[in-house]
Amino acid sequence: MLTLLFRAYCGGTAGQKVGLALLSGWLVAPIVQFVDRYLFNDWPFLISLAVVVGCDTLLGLWLSVHQRRLSSRGFGRLFQKVAAYGLFLVAVHAAATHTVAGQVNTLLGWLDAVAYSSVLARELLSIVEKTARLGLFSPPKALIERLEQLRDMRAPGPTSPEPPHGHA
Repeated sequence: MLTLLFRAYCGGTAGQKVGLALLSGWLVAPIVQFVDRYLFNDWPFLISLAVVVGCDTLLGLWLSVHQRRLSSRGFGRLFQKVAAYGLFLVAVHAAATHTVAGQVNTLLGWLDAVAYSSVLARELLSIVEKTARLGLFSPPKALIERLEQLRDMRAPGPTSPEPPHGHA
């Protein structure tokens, strides 16, 4: 279908080209409006997040090579992270821009800024941790202590120790 439209556009007359441009705009506009209204509409933030996630991924790759622990599982986690962030941002956008009786409810308008900032902060903290482990950057002791506190707040799992017996 796209090939036929492309051939018609390239080989057609000026009138046919204008007609195809109008037709494709007419077909694409509702999709763009749907995405903008219901899924996501802060594209400059998404570009910034992609840059930061890309830097974090490259540092993670560098660290894996440096520690001789490179595996394909790390790339699988990248896709999980992108999918989780994507679904999270779509859900936040839906909550922050929902309508009631045809009017945008501004009660949760702040939610976008908080969610976007927390996702970006999480990625930036990961970058600081990785650069410190690579020996490229020596963060201040207070920052290291705060990162350790944040890490300790996570649910117990294979990378975080269980609390001692008798402590809740």
